[in-house]
Amino acid sequence: MSLATPSKIRELQIKLYRKAKNEPGYRFYMLYDKIWREDVLAHAYALTRANKLDLRTTDRGLTKAAAA
Repeated sequence: MSLATPSKIRELQIKLYRKAKNEPGYRFYMLYDKIWREDVLAHAYALTRANKLDLRTTDRGLTKAAAA
């Protein structure tokens, strides 16, 4: 699997960037549906695996554990 950002995810990043630049006061409350897309999560997981990060879930969220 290539670690290059897929075009669909890159398009999303560009749209969000442009919206934030054009409307500085805009609040992105409804991003969960974008972040939880299967392609976004799969790419994030692949990047994490490639970096050999071990993300552990705690009561305060995700934390980085030392790479083995």
